[in-house]
Amino acid sequence: MTVPREIGSIYDLEKERYYSRDDLLFLIEDRVSFYLRLEKPHALRVLLRYSNNVEFFLDVLAVWATGGCVIPVDPEIKDAELLNICEFASVDAVVSDQNVCLSTAQTFKQKKIMLLSLPNLHLAEKSKKFNNYSMESSEDEALILFTSGSTGQPKGGCSYF
Repeated sequence: MTVPREIGSIYDLEKERYYSRDDLLFLIEDRVSFYLRLEKPHALRVLLRYSNNVEFFLDVLAVWATGGCVIPVDPEIKDAELLNICEFASVDAVVSDQNVCLSTAQTFKQKKIMLLSLPNLHLAEKSKKFNNYSMESSEDEALILFTSGSTGQPKGGCSYF
């Protein structure tokens, strides 16, 4: 994965901090290493439940670098809607900076959906290099976007690599 030369630094308004190109590369590699450690037999499907900040974009790039699919949702989504989307989209992991209620966490555990908190992602040991990964097909899903439908059933669209 390469970061375009045009990217010099990014400013995070929430943290009031600049990220250099080298910072971004390090943080992306750290997250990619984390996602590769999950070792799923299929392309990873990761639901991201937090606001549009630097971490959000780092996770999008990291999941894509592993050939996985990103499913971003509104951070204010209710737990019942979150569970519905997770089941509908066959989600493997949920990354969130929001707390979920105990019953939702238990349901995730029963359905073998990993619930990951945003601050703990950087604690992963670097066991694999992400540049060794190659996608199987250009038809692999890259992004699934859901709308807030009124029927109670998720409605969305999919983009491919």
